[in-house]
Amino acid sequence: MTTLFATGDVSGGNMAVSLLDTLDWGSRLEGSVITYAFYDDGATVDLDMDEDGDGGTQVLAGWTDYEKQQARLAFETFARVTQLSFVEVEAPEDADIRLALFDFDAPGMLGFGVAPGAVIAGQGGGFAAFNIGSPLWSREAGGNLDQGGYAFITLTHEFGHVLGLAHPHDDGGGSPLMPGVIVDTYHPQGSTGFYELNQGVYTMMSYNDGWITGPLPKASPETPYGWATGPMALDIAILQQKYGVNDDPGHAHTVYRLLDEPAPGYGYTTIWSNAGGHIIMYQGERDAVINLQPATLDVEWGGGGWLSYVDGVTGGFTIAHGVDVLNAISGSGNDTLIGNALDNLFDAGLGENTIYGNGGADVVLYGGSVHDYAVTRDDEGAWVVQADDESRQDTLHDIRQLDFDEGRLYVEALAQESLAVGALYLSMLDRLPDAEGYGYWTGAVLGGVELGTVAGLLGDSDEFSAGYGAASDADYVEVLYQTLLMREADEEGATYWIAELTSGALNRGTLALQFLEADEQPDAFLEALVDTVITFGDLWA
Repeated sequence: MTTLFATGDVSGGNMAVSLLDTLDWGSRLEGSVITYAFYDDGATVDLDMDEDGDGGTQVLAGWTDYEKQQARLAFETFARVTQLSFVEVEAPEDADIRLALFDFDAPGMLGFGVAPGAVIAGQGGGFAAFNIGSPLWSREAGGNLDQGGYAFITLTHEFGHVLGLAHPHDDGGGSPLMPGVIVDTYHPQGSTGFYELNQGVYTMMSYNDGWITGPLPKASPETPYGWATGPMALDIAILQQKYGVNDDPGHAHTVYRLLDEPAPGYGYTTIWSNAGGHIIMYQGERDAVINLQPATLDVEWGGGGWLSYVDGVTGGFTIAHGVDVLNAISGSGNDTLIGNALDNLFDAGLGENTIYGNGGADVVLYGGSVHDYAVTRDDEGAWVVQADDESRQDTLHDIRQLDFDEGRLYVEALAQESLAVGALYLSMLDRLPDAEGYGYWTGAVLGGVELGTVAGLLGDSDEFSAGYGAASDADYVEVLYQTLLMREADEEGATYWIAELTSGALNRGTLALQFLEADEQPDAFLEALVDTVITFGDLWA
């Protein structure tokens, strides 16, 4: 199931439990500077979880340069979002976190991490060990230990335990289960719970790795891509609660790129930044979903974030709580772009696209002239902007402005109903609309008033009576031909329309509407009308 918006509720379970409490063992390492050390080849440790035990002594393997590099990178993913800094030291006995490698003789187990305060190997603090005997571990570059690979999330998962993070599916460390999570024969690793929040795209502490309820193919554990690249939105929030928020201002206007094909190092990433103006971008022919809504941290759809992704490509982005991503740019597929409460800028590219503004003074970018597009409304009241060459059609919800070569225009000004109001001014009052009148009548028409009603009211006006209303039926028919069709009347057509007026079958307002609906209405007429109404500026602001 893939959900784009908060659309419903669930019942039962402990809805009062905080999502962050389910990931919190209630302990932490002290200080903001955390030291760590790698055990050397041949070192021994006593793995008993008490101070006096003498069983479980294990001879360790040494870390390769590549393995050390990846462990450092994993620590960096924590430092990037918190006030923690990690410093490597030589001697494990001097370190806050000690890192061990050995063959567990259990291929299905990749590693374990010990909570702060526990005593292991005769020492408190943090301890994590990893299984070099697992086929999913890699000791050389290009394997599963690359960021985005399955072994890399083992590093970040176990480091999460060392820093005091719990599983969302068990209460072994005193943390409650995530709301709705069931652990039984059918769900030995825990169900996804309410709103499907217990999965790896929302927390790296879940055993439901990846996006198991999403539309994308699940990556193989043997591939070096397609898994979480570091702490996800819920992890970031609890880590910041424990260790503070990284106050580095960061870089504004960062572009986060969705890939067109799976690639090593690519996976699910949560965007964290103190800066703003960021962009999520996809450039390709596949269908894409780009969602700019941040995680809410509540027990609801979107509590752990919303996925931006490309169809068929495992990986993508969520946005951490409190982080502002401003813009969405997609390629030539049939894309869905979803905004947030900010003033978003969207460029959906070619294809049949759907765009949701979600509040704010949102703008959709179009290439070329306003005269190359038509703006209508569908049966549900959404704006539809279609290129004349049919290369692009956007359905717009809660969007305010459209950006063309001529400038940034309010969508209401360009609607077909609005342009019809302008045409009625020309054909009945012999002038282009004034801003005040155009704003009033377009507001009425877009609010549900029929164009026929507007035509009737204009026909009852003193201005009409003093002008075209005083003309003969034949003269008025000629005016409509020259004004709306930009040609002289043909004899057969003129005779027909004069007869309609003379008989009372049509009045002059309804006749003007008949001409407005004519297939032969020239582009030049509409272009001149658009050129006028786009000068009215912020009538619809």
